[in-house]
Amino acid sequence: MKLKNLQIENIRSYENLDISFDDGVTVVSGNNGSGKSSLLEACFIALFGSRALTKDYVIGDMIRKGSSKASINLEFEYDGNIFEIEQAFRMSSKTGRATSTRSVVRSGNEVIADQATQTYEFVCNMLGMDEEAYRNCVYIRQGEIDVLINARSQDRQRMIDDLLQIGRLEEYQERSVSARTGIGRHQRYTDQKIGDIKSEIETIRSQDPYDTLSALKEESKKLQVKISQLQEKRNKALVKINSLETDIREYDKVMDDLSSLKGQQNKLMDRKASLYQSIESSGDKIRSYKRAMSELEAETRKLKTNLGISADAENMGTVASEIETFERNISDKINALNHEISSLEKERKQKKESLESLEKQLNSKNRRIADLKRHLDSRSREIEDLERSVRQMEQKKNDTVAEAKDLGFSPEKLEEIDEIMGLLRDQQKRLHGKESGIRTRLEELNKKIQTNREMLEKGICPTCGQDLEGSPVSKQENEDLMKVKEYSSELLDIERKQKEIEERIKKVDLARKLDRKLQDYTYQKKIAETNIQSNGKMIDDYNKQIAELEEEIVSLKDQKEEVIRALDSLSDSSRSLNSRNTNLKTEYSQVQKKLDGIRHIMKNTDKVQEYLSKAEQLENGIKSDQDKVQMLEENISDLQRRISELRKKLEAENIDEMKKNYRLYRKAYDNMGNDIEKMNEKMNELSRQEGKLEADISRLSTLEKDLQLMINQKKYLERVYEEGRSLEDMYKRLRTELRLKNIDALDSLMNEIFSLMYTNNAYARIELDQDYNFTVYEKDGTPLEPKLLSGGERAIFNLVLRCAIYRLMSMGRGNDSIDLPPLIMDEPTVFLDRGHIHQLIKLIDMMRNVGVGQILIVSHDESLIDSADLVFSVEKDPVTNISFISSG
Repeated sequence: MKLKNLQIENIRSYENLDISFDDGVTVVSGNNGSGKSSLLEACFIALFGSRALTKDYVIGDMIRKGSSKASINLEFEYDGNIFEIEQAFRMSSKTGRATSTRSVVRSGNEVIADQATQTYEFVCNMLGMDEEAYRNCVYIRQGEIDVLINARSQDRQRMIDDLLQIGRLEEYQERSVSARTGIGRHQRYTDQKIGDIKSEIETIRSQDPYDTLSALKEESKKLQVKISQLQEKRNKALVKINSLETDIREYDKVMDDLSSLKGQQNKLMDRKASLYQSIESSGDKIRSYKRAMSELEAETRKLKTNLGISADAENMGTVASEIETFERNISDKINALNHEISSLEKERKQKKESLESLEKQLNSKNRRIADLKRHLDSRSREIEDLERSVRQMEQKKNDTVAEAKDLGFSPEKLEEIDEIMGLLRDQQKRLHGKESGIRTRLEELNKKIQTNREMLEKGICPTCGQDLEGSPVSKQENEDLMKVKEYSSELLDIERKQKEIEERIKKVDLARKLDRKLQDYTYQKKIAETNIQSNGKMIDDYNKQIAELEEEIVSLKDQKEEVIRALDSLSDSSRSLNSRNTNLKTEYSQVQKKLDGIRHIMKNTDKVQEYLSKAEQLENGIKSDQDKVQMLEENISDLQRRISELRKKLEAENIDEMKKNYRLYRKAYDNMGNDIEKMNEKMNELSRQEGKLEADISRLSTLEKDLQLMINQKKYLERVYEEGRSLEDMYKRLRTELRLKNIDALDSLMNEIFSLMYTNNAYARIELDQDYNFTVYEKDGTPLEPKLLSGGERAIFNLVLRCAIYRLMSMGRGNDSIDLPPLIMDEPTVFLDRGHIHQLIKLIDMMRNVGVGQILIVSHDESLIDSADLVFSVEKDPVTNISFISSG
């Protein structure tokens, strides 16, 4: 995550502000109370809203006095996308309370979140941390630098676990506990269900359903016998009805058959005429096939003559087979040659590709040699510049030492410059206190002298009424005047000493600046010397690479010549094969032409046979049609006989008597049907009762199965309950294992950074135990609690801890801290001396080198300001109390 732009309106002492952030280290400097830390708080509130405020503050404390509304717009880059968060607030004039009026996250024109809760959840999910984790890792606030060291063991454990995402395992463990609680509820429900099922089973069994069902079935059986008897009588009536219906239908059928036979007779006559037409058509087709056969035989004789084949030759298949065999042999030779030519071409292509690859490698290595030589020249020039810089730094050091000596300060005395300044400041304070005391006493004496003079002007003693000449009042005035003179002399002496001390302080202050310059020159010289060594090693490495590349170029040239020779040989072979292939193709074309002629002859022969077959079929068809005509004449004669018989049968039947008997039997049949229907209704009632009993019996069987299922479910829930306990233990064990791994990694990172910050100091290492308790070990192995360190040492210790946690978090994200927020430090040098400030600068450089894209620092220290990539100078108008920023 990288901050891009911050716009604020009416926040703290800022009326309107619009600043842009760059990569690297940004320092915000300015006097105390100018509004430096408010910038960092604005970024914090933009991300987390009102949750970023501590319990001692409310939103109204952030809004500039006299303003009714305020807003913060923060633009940042995350995972290659640009996001903007807008937080807006309003102050109520009636209640004096401030509320949030807008909380929006946008990406381009798309609104990602438009409520405070949604914005908060989006930021937490994106960063993988909430506002507390943000304060404990990336935002080192002024006055809270040692919050982790002063926290209780369990609070510190929770803070670091949450930062490293281990806290989620505790959440999963709690979910397992909740799940077991839910399973317990299911177990109680199952026990209750088992009781209910057993109660319902007893209720059904008490009604004796099996015996009752047996009695109902016996009654149904007797009724069914009666129905069967009546149904038998009804069936006999139905048989008579059906017989009468059959006779009536038979009469009607005879009438229909008579009509149908007449129709068939007419169709047969039509069919006979159609057959005569078919016989005539088939004769025409036979004559046409014979003409076509004659033409095909003439064409075949001509083809045989052209191909040199005997006119008597009949087995053309044998001739074609021999020629096809010859054709296949030529074709196989052509295919073999084509395959060989293809292989040669493929090999030529490979050789050409190899040649191109070798050319590219040669060009690449030549370019690499040219690049390395340019790098050699560049490094050589850089070494010359660095050596010149070393000489310049040495000269500046000598000049600075000479300036210090002119001021009366040797290099050894410069090392004690802070103590000297402290002593002078103490002397200055004592003189100032002494001066204030004398001036106070002098003022009191002057007031007393004035009072006495007023009394002398009256000439009367206010206590005894005597003349004041020669009185104690007059004598006291003389003594007081002597003291005034004495005090005035002392004041002049103090003023003289103060001027001397001020002059000495100016000299010491100048010497302190020279000391800082001297340290800076020493540091810059050391860096330049280190860079000289590094460039020298790089030059050796470049020369080694050039030699290796030149050897590789010689080898590549030899390979190139070998490939060119192979290509020439392959080209000769390819030309020879192509010539052979052309000759074979010419011969193959001639064979194919002869083979096509033979196939045409065979096709004509097949066509003649086809026509012969069709002519025979037509002749057979004519004979068949003639037979059919004879059969039709016989069928027509038979139909005429049947028509005569049907007419005689119709004359013998009495159709009116049959219809009268049918009506009588039909009525009796219907009456018996009504009686059977009533009996069936009773059967249905019995069946309904049987169904109810059978349903009870089925329900009883279902309940018994459900009871068994519930018993099995109870056993299953008992197993799941125990598995939930095992899962809870697993999360607890996994959390412990992950914590131990993170502790080892955090311990290693802390000691790496600690060794950087405590170079040549009294402490050897830090140890981190399983409960995140810290122990600092002195050089002699003596353990110390971090709380026993001095204020400055505790500040360094906490900076080490925060940076180690930040690095561990970045390693947990694929060794890439791009998605982590900028590292923010608010007045980190408050408790640090000059030496450790230089170490802090090294620490900041190290964090930048491990991937921290942005580091924001609030500080007024000149060393930090000089080492920054971007500086924001904060000033406050003394009249309006409005802060503004200038970048440098």
